[in-house]
Amino acid sequence: MHIIKFRYPWQKQLEGSSEREKVEVPEPPSRRTSAAVSVLAIYTRNFNKPTGLEDAKHVTLFVSDWQGTLKRLLLNGQSLEIGQAPIEIDVSSLLKPSNRIEIQLLGNEQLTARLSGEVQLRIAE
Repeated sequence: MHIIKFRYPWQKQLEGSSEREKVEVPEPPSRRTSAAVSVLAIYTRNFNKPTGLEDAKHVTLFVSDWQGTLKRLLLNGQSLEIGQAPIEIDVSSLLKPSNRIEIQLLGNEQLTARLSGEVQLRIAE
């Protein structure tokens, strides 16, 4: 199996804000001292389709962990099935020459939303 780790750069934007910040994933805990709030954090990352993929290869998107509630996971604008961490979803038929991952996490009063685990593209022979 070949693994591509999506670490940097991710764009993170809080719902209702026009500011976007570049972050690394896994994202370290926030250094903010204010209380966590119920805000939707939207993470996006663009990537090109890996070269050398034949139709017979199996490609999955793997998200190992997050903090908060996973609300949506999209690849190229298409919603993917979500569940509890970790999740692994077959994306073999969804990959295009240029791709975009979007992960939406909702924080709460106790936890600030963040991608606390790895996001990977896993390619099986």
